[in-house]
Amino acid sequence: MNDLYFPCIFPRPGQLEVARRILDAYRKGAKLMIEAPNGFGKTSSALSAAYHIAAEYGAGVIYAVRTKREGERVLQEAKLFKEKFRIKVSAMLSMSDGCLLKKDELVKVEDELLPTYCLTHVMSKRCRYYERLSSPEALAWNQFESLSGVLNYATSNRFCPYMYSRRLSAESQIIVTTYNHILDKERLETLKATRENWREWMLICDEAHNISELAYTLNSRLISKKDVELAYSYALSKKNYNVAFVASTLINLFRQQKVNQNEMVLISLKSINNVTFKDRLRVVSSPNLPPAFDMFETRMQLSLMKLLEFCKHLAVSIDREDCRCFLINSEKGLSLKVCMLSADIDIKRYLFRSIVYLSATLGTNPSDFESYSVAQESAWNPSCVTLVDDTVTTAYSRRSEEMFRMISSRIENVRKNVRGPLAVFFTSYNVLHEVKASLSETVQSHCFVEEQSMSVGEQESVIDSFLNHIDGILMAVAGGKFAEGEDFKAGNLRSAVVVGLPLPPPSVELSERLKYISSVKGRKYAYESLVLVPAVNRVVQSAGRVVRNQRRKGVVILMDKRFAQRRIQELIPFWLKTNLFYLDCSNDIELRKIIGDFMEEER
Repeated sequence: MNDLYFPCIFPRPGQLEVARRILDAYRKGAKLMIEAPNGFGKTSSALSAAYHIAAEYGAGVIYAVRTKREGERVLQEAKLFKEKFRIKVSAMLSMSDGCLLKKDELVKVEDELLPTYCLTHVMSKRCRYYERLSSPEALAWNQFESLSGVLNYATSNRFCPYMYSRRLSAESQIIVTTYNHILDKERLETLKATRENWREWMLICDEAHNISELAYTLNSRLISKKDVELAYSYALSKKNYNVAFVASTLINLFRQQKVNQNEMVLISLKSINNVTFKDRLRVVSSPNLPPAFDMFETRMQLSLMKLLEFCKHLAVSIDREDCRCFLINSEKGLSLKVCMLSADIDIKRYLFRSIVYLSATLGTNPSDFESYSVAQESAWNPSCVTLVDDTVTTAYSRRSEEMFRMISSRIENVRKNVRGPLAVFFTSYNVLHEVKASLSETVQSHCFVEEQSMSVGEQESVIDSFLNHIDGILMAVAGGKFAEGEDFKAGNLRSAVVVGLPLPPPSVELSERLKYISSVKGRKYAYESLVLVPAVNRVVQSAGRVVRNQRRKGVVILMDKRFAQRRIQELIPFWLKTNLFYLDCSNDIELRKIIGDFMEEER
C-alpha cells in the first residue's frame, strides 16, 4: 500500500493513513467509520482510495454527499487524479434539477412526485426530452467536471439531463451523488439497475452525521387537506372508487380533530386501521403504472398524484409499532403527516462489498462498523482561537427584540475587529432575519444572506461576491447550505461567529420521537442522538469553515451562554478548545487584544 497516489507532494498528517484504511476496508469487505477534524482533507484521502479500488480491482465507488454543492467540490478534487488514472467519473443529477419537462408545466410539480411524473410521461411517450436521448449528442460519452456542466450540455441539446446523467453513471467507475439516491430504495435500485457487479462496489458517505436525520425525513410523508379533497373530487369524476374511499376516510380524520393555528397534535389511526380500509389502501398504493394524464395541467391531477404517493407510504407504515400520525395547522392550512419514528438504517440491504462513513462530527458509532479517529492518531491540529460570549442567548424563552439588538451590536463589534470576510451562522432563518433587521443600515449593506431556496449557481454567486467584499458579512444558517462542506475558495474565510445552539424547536413530533427512542435505547441515548449531538454537530461544522487552510489561523466566536455548560463543552472537539477564552464581545478593547495577539503569532 506504499504506492498510493496522492495529488499533492506533501499530504497533511494522517491523510495517507486514512486512504490506506479505506483501501484496507475494501479488501476485507468491512464497514469503516472515520472521524477527522474539519479542514483535514477527507475528500482527497477518500478519492485516493477510490481511484485505486477502481484501477486495481476493476470495481467502482459511489461517493455520496449531503448537498449538490458538496458534490461539485468532490468533482473538482477528482480533477487532480485525472492525469494519473484513466477512470471514468460522473455525477448523478437529481430529478428536481434534471427534469426539463416539469419546467414547461402550468402547475408546480413537487420533488416527491417527480418519479411518478417521469414514469407517466416516458411510458406514454409524451416527454420530448426523453425521446431525444437517441440523438448523437446524448449517445456520446463526455467527462464533465461539474454538475452544471452536465446540466448545461443536456439542456443546450434539448434532451433529458437526468436520464443522461444516469447513462453516464452506467459507464463510470466512480459516481458522485447525493444521499437521496442511496437512502431511497427506489432510487437506489434505479442506480444499481445498470450494473451486474454491485456487490463488488464500495459506498463512501461523506458528512455521514447527516444520514440518520435524512433517513427519518425520507420515512415521512405530508399531505394537505386541500389536496385530499381535490383528489377525492377527481377520483369521483373518473369513477375511481377505491381512491375516493381512501380519500374520504382521510377527510374524516381531518374533521374529527380540532387543531389551533400553528399547532400540531398526535392523532390515532385506530379508526382507519381496519381490514376494509387497508384492502382499499393496498389497491390504491399498488406499484402499477401511474395514471396517464393527457396534460399535466390541472390542480386536481397534481393532488391525485400526491395522494397516491402518500398512500404508498401509509400502506407500509400503518401496522408498524413506530408509526405516528400528526395533524398540523400551519399558515398553509391543515395537513396530515405520517412518520416512522425509528431512524435506524438497515445497512445490510445495500449489499455493497464495503461501506465507509466520513465526518468531522460522527457522534454515535453505528453497529458493525470499525472506527478510526484521526484526532487521536495524527498530528493534524487546526489552529484557531475560540471566544465564548455567554452574555447572550437564542434560547426560546429569552428571545426578544432587546436580545436580538444585543446580538447584532456584538456582531458589528466583531466586524470592526477582524480582517477579511466574516461568516455568521444562526440557529434558524427566523433568528437570522431578526438579527439582520437590528443591524445598522451601513452594516446591512455589506451583508450577503443565505436564502432557503437557492440553486447551486446562486450559492456560487453569493460566495464569490462575499469573498470579494473586504467588509463582507455572510449571514447563513447552521446546518444550511454554507455551513458544511463549503471551503470558501480553499480557505479564504478566517473568521466565523455561531449565534446560538441550534436545538430543534419543541414539538409534539419531537416528543414522540424521544419517547419511542427512549423505550428502545434509553433516555440518555434518545436525547443526545436526537437533540444535543445534532445541535453541537451543526456548531462544529459551521466553526470548521475557518480551518480549511492549515497554513492560516482562524477566529471562531460562539455566542450563547449555553456554550459555557460542561455538557456542551464535552462534545466540542479538541481543536476548538486549544485556545479558548470567555469574553463579552461588546468589550472592544479585550476583543481586539485577544484576536490581535493570536493573529500576530502567524506573522
